[in-house]
Amino acid sequence: MDVRELSQREPFLELTAATLGPAFGQMFGRDYQLRVDGHGEQQWLSLPPLHGFFTRDAGAEVRRFLKNGFRHTAVNSRRIPQFVLGTLLGGRYAMRSLGRPVFSVSPGVPNAAARLVMPGNQRYRIFDFDTWTTRVIAKNGFGNRGVAGEIRFRSRFAGPFLPLLRSSSSLDWYEEPLVDGYPVARCPPWLDAAAAVRAAREQLATFAEQTARDVDRREYVDAIASKLERSDDLLGARFAEAPRVGDPVRRLRALAVVGPRELRVAQSHGDLQDGNILIVPHSNPVIIDWEHAGERSRRYDEWVYTLGTRRFRRRSRLVAEGERVRSAEAAEFAVFLLEEAHFYMGEALSGPFSQLPATWSGFVADLNLVADILCST
Repeated sequence: MDVRELSQREPFLELTAATLGPAFGQMFGRDYQLRVDGHGEQQWLSLPPLHGFFTRDAGAEVRRFLKNGFRHTAVNSRRIPQFVLGTLLGGRYAMRSLGRPVFSVSPGVPNAAARLVMPGNQRYRIFDFDTWTTRVIAKNGFGNRGVAGEIRFRSRFAGPFLPLLRSSSSLDWYEEPLVDGYPVARCPPWLDAAAAVRAAREQLATFAEQTARDVDRREYVDAIASKLERSDDLLGARFAEAPRVGDPVRRLRALAVVGPRELRVAQSHGDLQDGNILIVPHSNPVIIDWEHAGERSRRYDEWVYTLGTRRFRRRSRLVAEGERVRSAEAAEFAVFLLEEAHFYMGEALSGPFSQLPATWSGFVADLNLVADILCST
């Protein structure tokens, strides 16, 4: 999500100032004033479509990272123009002259030329290309639930994730190694993206099998349905225009409990998509962003990735899968849909949003369609 999209849904600049000022203070042991009016000692810039905030003296590794985050694409017709544009925009003089101020810091952050700030949905990342470490920080206004949950999860399990280098006692930030790799969608043509994705999914499947267990189906389904009912009321109170999920949830719950008494669950990533798989030349792929990790139905990550539910479009592959599944799979798919509704609901209620996420209405419409399909079989 870019700065323009973030600014449309939340008071982005104010949250940036409230997050990064204290974060820089924790990192460097002094007070920092972060202003969004451009009047400060050290300016940090943005240059769309490059994603991240940098200073005018950004070093070579910062520029290379920004270029590689844009200039490669899997769309054949765009490969050459996008490579040329990304290379030009990521040049030293283009970044200096075309970059536009986003915020300023007083006093200046030390060694800023080797640092890059990456905004995200519920967190910020500060990359340090001198030490090759990343500090991940909970965004002000969103609480620390995601960061704290990830710290606990990665401390508890030996899974396919990077080591935690250190974290705060308040669980609102952690540090991990900075990976020199490419997200799948930005993989250069000389690397085998398909093989890397297969390897990443195999890692995740192995981890899931190691943590799998059987639970009482009805208890599990009822717990999710109860959470959705409460969240649906909260969403309606906050966004009067929000489409509600009460009816499809009731129908899917009735179908989900029809299967075998025991339901197979496992620890899952919770947000498996191409942007969270890094392709590392001459090494294994790395799965990042475990903020949504937790125990879910055994096929949850598999369905999220194969159906592309994090790249949601109206009349999505959810509908096609609902039409495809056999009667024997209908109950399992209904459990997945309840879990997916819980994910989308959590995202919609996670922060100080001024409007619903753009995907919510389409997701609810498709949820109703799939409930019609499954419950008619």
